[in-house]
Amino acid sequence: MGIISVICFFFFTNSLSKGWRNNKTDDYTLRLFVLALSLRLIWVIASYFYYSEVNGNPFEFGAADSMGYHEEAEWLASEPWNTAWLYYFGPLTTSVSDIGYPLYLIALYKLIGPNILVPRIIKAFLSTITCILIYKLSARSFGEGTGRMAGIMAALMPNLIIYCGYHLKETEMLFLEVTFLERFDFLIRSRKATLLSILLPTITALSLFFFRTVLGAAALFAFVTTILISSTPTMKKGWRRTALIAWGVLGLIIIGGGKVSSELEEYWEERETNLEIKRTEQTSRGNKWAKYATGPVMAPMAFILPFATMVDVDQQLSQQEKSGGNY
Repeated sequence: MGIISVICFFFFTNSLSKGWRNNKTDDYTLRLFVLALSLRLIWVIASYFYYSEVNGNPFEFGAADSMGYHEEAEWLASEPWNTAWLYYFGPLTTSVSDIGYPLYLIALYKLIGPNILVPRIIKAFLSTITCILIYKLSARSFGEGTGRMAGIMAALMPNLIIYCGYHLKETEMLFLEVTFLERFDFLIRSRKATLLSILLPTITALSLFFFRTVLGAAALFAFVTTILISSTPTMKKGWRRTALIAWGVLGLIIIGGGKVSSELEEYWEERETNLEIKRTEQTSRGNKWAKYATGPVMAPMAFILPFATMVDVDQQLSQQEKSGGNY
């Protein structure tokens, strides 16, 4: 599967980039949408029945978090909303970093019932839209040719396809992240800012805090930093730069208190401790290279080392499944 993934990715990236190079924008966008959605729907449906046959349930190999998300959402969907609200936002809650996806599943299960296939079909559509947004963002920033290649690569990327068949939050999280990037880029380049054009990147940035706290913080930091250093013509008007900075600061103030602030502070204080624990554990297992594999040492090697991502490790079926994408 890894070999097929790699061969197909490079072959079709090459052929489609050339074949779709001169197509009109609308025609290219439609082709990209059909390609990305077809690949994802085929995988979602095929993997659903394959996992059901091999594992006895429609979850991937070694499923842990995915089954937990489903069972938790199934339980809370059968309860009143107040139960879910107290469960996730009650006085005993210490973190908001991982509640966005369960809340989304609960809302979906309340509408359609605890169906496993429907959320994955929705993931296929969200991932397809992500590919379109990657194309738009890349084309706007680096030119039409580069944008079209980026869109095709995203559509063909094996791991983006595979994750549509998992009951995990990565597909939705990437969709929100890319939506924020594309809409924010559109905002700072557009001549006229509307309430909707400002709200959309703001809401998606804030929503990221409920998927991964540090990701939301990075988004808001990027929001303020980009406005400060942007040299686009639309930012030459001082009032607009000032207004957007004030809006970004307001967003930081909104999330600056309570559980989110405590969580960010905890991540920051533990950044060195976590790294040291990981390195100590690797060294104790006999990985002597881990003792010396610091950032300054590894950074120049990252461009030339043949990292072994396509290897056959016994019982590591999930790793084997994504080995082509990792490569």
